[in-house]
Amino acid sequence: MALLGAPMLSLAQETYFAALDAINEVPTCFSGGEGTFMATINEGDTAIDYQLSYDSLIGTVTQAHIHFGKPFEQGGIMVFLCSNIDPPPADLPPGTPACLVPSGTVTGTLTASSVIGRASGQGINTGDFAKLLVAIRFGDGFTYANGHTTVCPMGEIRGQIH
Repeated sequence: MALLGAPMLSLAQETYFAALDAINEVPTCFSGGEGTFMATINEGDTAIDYQLSYDSLIGTVTQAHIHFGKPFEQGGIMVFLCSNIDPPPADLPPGTPACLVPSGTVTGTLTASSVIGRASGQGINTGDFAKLLVAIRFGDGFTYANGHTTVCPMGEIRGQIH
């Protein structure tokens, strides 16, 4: 845990991945859905370009996020990847792309203005992009991407980011 408090190092452009499926979701959803997530941190540590793809979901996608949480534990939402929630939640950052229905690939860019306060109880506050970067860089243990649907509102597919 000492690494989470370590200063950020500006590294060359880095890419992280997650394979999403129902077996990794907590609680598990009985689904054959699957997906992939790819995040590329820019060289200046000011933005993350991402791509989220999913298909074969049993429900209609409502939202997708990056959460701060270890494998098989739920964690707070740090950023939205897409949302179809209507009306939109008050903390939905402007410019958040819509989730494609029933399947597809969503792309976007995350910045400090993308980080919301739903993980504040875990020490990650609104706008705290540096902690988002540290959590992603820490590896398999601290962040996951997931997609929520009408059938599995707690999450249908999930994968740890590494």
